[in-house]
Amino acid sequence: MKAHIPQPAAVSPGLAAFYPLLIARLSGLFSVYSQDHVRNAQAVLHADLVAKAIPMTADRNLGLPTTASRREFNMHAGMMSFVKVMTPAWIKDHILSLAKGMLVPLYCPKLLVALKASNVSGFTLPANIDAYLQDNNHTTTAVHWAHFIAEVRLAIAILKIILEHLIIPKGSYHQMDTKPKVGLYEHNKVYIGARQDTYQDPQKVQMPQIHPNKRLHVTEIRRGDPSAKLRDLEKDL
Repeated sequence: MKAHIPQPAAVSPGLAAFYPLLIARLSGLFSVYSQDHVRNAQAVLHADLVAKAIPMTADRNLGLPTTASRREFNMHAGMMSFVKVMTPAWIKDHILSLAKGMLVPLYCPKLLVALKASNVSGFTLPANIDAYLQDNNHTTTAVHWAHFIAEVRLAIAILKIILEHLIIPKGSYHQMDTKPKVGLYEHNKVYIGARQDTYQDPQKVQMPQIHPNKRLHVTEIRRGDPSAKLRDLEKDL
């Protein structure tokens, strides 16, 4: 994916650290289709169970008519969890909240130039997503791929608008201190990133009395040594 959004030259340390986070968040949008698939399937299954007066059980495959549909459901359900282990740490915050602590408006024009030079056509998935799909014997459908590309295009368009009209001229990070109001597996396109139902309220996370010059984020270490990963993150953020 890095080949499609060229990293700005002579970047600041903040922008250099921000760039891979942006790439990861855009790549993670691949799971939004899976979120929609699981939410819709669960709604249909729940209605069917209620209509047939079947007791609710822990078996999420109950009611799925075929082995193929069960396999597809399980793949999408797994993708919603897997997207959180694409990187060693899952930061429970949206990209603009991350940007507030990492990017000063002075460096945002360089990011805008990179976004304008981005090319979504010919996109390739990150290797770890490809590996997940192969492990689950799943081939990406044209519908899923088109949904992903549309999500990435829209995310880039939103970022360009915010940079051009709010951050660069006004130094204001639009919705930087708000949390997406979403239910389980829901997605708000204005906030860039998958699994927004796991995000924490940025305002409630800050501790100005203890860390007056740092922006804090709730982070979940998904793999590797937690202490080492936190030290690495601290260097970047």
